[in-house]
Amino acid sequence: MERWYLENEIGTVFLEFLANAIPRIAAAPVQPSLVFQCLRSIPFNQTTALRFVRYLQPLMEWHSTLDYFQSPPPGYLSDPVDLVSGLKTIEETIASSGYSNEFDFHADLHKLLVTRVRDGHFIVTPLLLHLFTFQRGVAFVSVSEDGRSVPQVFAREDVKHREDGYCPSPVNTVNGEPAIDYLQRLSTLASATHDPDARYNTVFQTLSKESHPAYWGQDHDILGINDSTLENETILEYQNKAYVRANFTDIVSGRDVFARWVDGGATGDIPLPWPFYTWLQKNFTNNLAGFPRPSHSIYDGSMAGFLPSHPALSQVSVLVVSSFGSGSFNPDFQVMVNEVQDRYDTAVDFIRAAKAAGKTRLILDLQSNPGGLIPLLWQHRAHDQLEWLVHEGDRRLNTSNPLRLPIDLQNYLQPDGSRWDSFTTHFGPVSGTKGLYTRSSLVNVTHWLNHPMLTMQYRDTWSDPPFRPEDIVILLDGECASSCAIFTASLVHGQGVRMAAAGRRALEAPMQGVGQVKGGAVITFPVSPPVLPDEYTADLGQVGLPEGKVLFTERDLPRNIGSLAVNEANMVPIDGIGDIPLQFTYEAANCKIFFTWDMLRAIENLWHTVANVTWNGAKCEKGSITEEDGRMGGVPPFRKSVEDKYHL
Repeated sequence: MERWYLENEIGTVFLEFLANAIPRIAAAPVQPSLVFQCLRSIPFNQTTALRFVRYLQPLMEWHSTLDYFQSPPPGYLSDPVDLVSGLKTIEETIASSGYSNEFDFHADLHKLLVTRVRDGHFIVTPLLLHLFTFQRGVAFVSVSEDGRSVPQVFAREDVKHREDGYCPSPVNTVNGEPAIDYLQRLSTLASATHDPDARYNTVFQTLSKESHPAYWGQDHDILGINDSTLENETILEYQNKAYVRANFTDIVSGRDVFARWVDGGATGDIPLPWPFYTWLQKNFTNNLAGFPRPSHSIYDGSMAGFLPSHPALSQVSVLVVSSFGSGSFNPDFQVMVNEVQDRYDTAVDFIRAAKAAGKTRLILDLQSNPGGLIPLLWQHRAHDQLEWLVHEGDRRLNTSNPLRLPIDLQNYLQPDGSRWDSFTTHFGPVSGTKGLYTRSSLVNVTHWLNHPMLTMQYRDTWSDPPFRPEDIVILLDGECASSCAIFTASLVHGQGVRMAAAGRRALEAPMQGVGQVKGGAVITFPVSPPVLPDEYTADLGQVGLPEGKVLFTERDLPRNIGSLAVNEANMVPIDGIGDIPLQFTYEAANCKIFFTWDMLRAIENLWHTVANVTWNGAKCEKGSITEEDGRMGGVPPFRKSVEDKYHL
């Protein structure tokens, strides 16, 4: 099959960028045990570690769901976590000389602030954890033999074996434990995933993940898989790998590593994100096996439209969106603007072609979509730092020297569409189920799109929607995050579009279609230094702040950071009913299906099944629906049976 991504102007710019950014020689694998020896040889600096923890404390105030973590509402399927007391415990451990090396300190921070939070918009990753990447020696798939029976675990390579006529044996044990138990326990390490079914899905490969330009998933986590025993008693052994992602020239000790990459004044090179490498390998050197050729596609294939010719899909069109974000990571702003324009034009042209071809139904395939940029309705957490900033903003609002704030009042509207008259009015605060929050706002999309640096051209194409809500279904696998979650919520809540979820644990129960972060705006801090940008901090003094409070504007960073971000605003239902953020709201898909061998060989087989359960009366997986006849119906309510029995 020929490559079907488009080598257009945008793609060419991206290829040139990657060619200059990625080393000519791929990193050679090393034994993971050697990496651990290296990491645990890095001496612990108690003084700067204390400063770093205290540096993070005011940062957490900005995270919008901070008050919900400690006591989440019913339906939230992850463990509660008290970030404030947890960070205090780490601070006490530092003060009592409880850490003997830097890695153990960073591991505790990562478990508290990343893994247990399970919020992909709350990111605190020291650069030390970016120096290496771990990769397991085996990939698994979850397969139901007939689409109705309980799925079993198989090696990914068995998909090809099955096609060749061999009857593969399922995996019985992994590292000496029952396979399903081991993999469910392993899935608890899926840090950005709050739903246990979505977590379980992160362990397995699918065609959508393998075709996703930058999907790298959980197979790059530290915990490896050494062996597995099949049902036929065959024992398979695997070699896990670690990759060195930084330049270790002249590094001879752990002390050298600390000086180059850990210390606040360190100047060591910053490793490229691992998705750069997977992007180059998957999308620009390999064909996307298992997919037909699309009728429309953006340059990297992360959004592609299909007009299936299969008789069973004669009325169905499929739009695959594996990301809403900018694919190239190119620092050139105009290149990113051009990418957004390309996405818009491609989507419009595809829908026109679908209607011209007589297609009356649409599958929106959002499997393994990490998000991008789509705002809706949100609230900020009301805290002392923000309160002081908004009052200062109002005081200087109509002066010749207005205060630059990370919250631009012109970007927000009241829920009725009118403008806010002041920062203070917007701030409130109002009482929520947990804590205090600003008043809910709509995003002023018109103001945002009219930014002078944005040159996109939008065409008003249809007076009526090209597809009725009942003729649209969203295909999800739980691994849907950020703007993917918001896009889904806007169609489901605003238009009544249905969801079909694929995969999950072997339970006769519903499954959430969206199992990753459902947050709103993100404050992503620059890598060096990770504080509010200069234009916001140049004139922010401490006058007026409550005693003992500081703004998160410290310039003297005590530790080198690889990535740092907080969720600035909660997404809440557009109708304003209730005040619980979407992040903590349980919402099952209308139907659940299991993967079969055919679905792992050709994506059209999955689309065919989705079309059948949505429009042709085929039955969904038992226990996942509201209708007694097994057909897709309403949204199933929360059940205790969907809770996770595995905990960190």
